[in-house]
Amino acid sequence: MPRPSVKERAERDLREGKSASTAAGEFVREEIDRIRRGEHGARNTKQAIAIGLSEARRAGFDPKLGKTASKRTRKKAAQDSRRAGKKVNPRRSAASKKALKREPTSTVSKEALSKQAKSSAERRRKAGGSTTPKRAAKRASKTRESATRKSATRKTTVRKSATRKTTPRKSATRKTTVRKSATRKTAPRKSAARKTAPRKSATRKTAPQKSAARKTTPRKSAARKAAPRKSAIRHAGSGARKSSARAASR
Repeated sequence: MPRPSVKERAERDLREGKSASTAAGEFVREEIDRIRRGEHGARNTKQAIAIGLSEARRAGFDPKLGKTASKRTRKKAAQDSRRAGKKVNPRRSAASKKALKREPTSTVSKEALSKQAKSSAERRRKAGGSTTPKRAAKRASKTRESATRKSATRKTTVRKSATRKTTPRKSATRKTTVRKSATRKTAPRKSAARKTAPRKSATRKTAPQKSAARKTTPRKSAARKAAPRKSAIRHAGSGARKSSARAASR
C-alpha cells in the first residue's frame, strides 16, 4: 500500500487543476522508489509504471486510458477502479510480492526510464491527436499558469487576512489602557486609608481625660487650704492661754 504522503501529494495536484493522470504519477514515482530501494523488482519499465497506475486507481484516482490501450489493459483498469477503497487480499498481495522479488531492479534506472519516455513520446507523435507531446506540453503550460494565478490570489487573500488579524492588537492596547484606568480606580483605596487617619486624632482627643485627672489635683490644694484651720486652733489655744494667764496675774 502507498504511504499517506503519496495520496496527499496526489490530492494537492488535483486541487491545483492538474489531470488525474498527473496525480497518478505520484504513485508511479513511489513505486519506482520502492524498486530502487530493493523492496522488490520489475520485469521491465512498463510493468513498474503499470503497478503504480493500478495503486492509483485502487486509491480513488482514475487516470484516463489511451486510445490504443488493449482489451486486457482496459479490463484490468476497470477492475482496479471497482476495487477503489477496498482492502487488498493479503494472500494475493504476498504472492505477488514474492514473485516481484525475483525480478531485477535495473529496469527503473535513469537510462531505462529515459528510453521508455522517448519511445512513448515518439509513438504518441506518430499517432497524432490530442496526445502528441506538443499538445501535451501546451496543456501543461496552461495548467502551470492557472496554478500560479491561484497561488497569487491565495497569497493576496492570506495577506489581507493577516492584516485583519493585526487589528486585535489595537484592541489589546485598548484593553491595557482599561487596565491602567482600573489601577487608577484603585487609587481611592489609599485615600480611604487616609480617611482612617482621624482614628489617631480620636485617640488624641482622649488625652483630655488625663488633663481631667490633672484637674483633680486641686483637691490636694484644697486639703492644704484646710490646713490653716489647725493653725487657727493653735492660735486660738495660745490666745486662751494668754487670757488665762492675764486673769491670773490680776
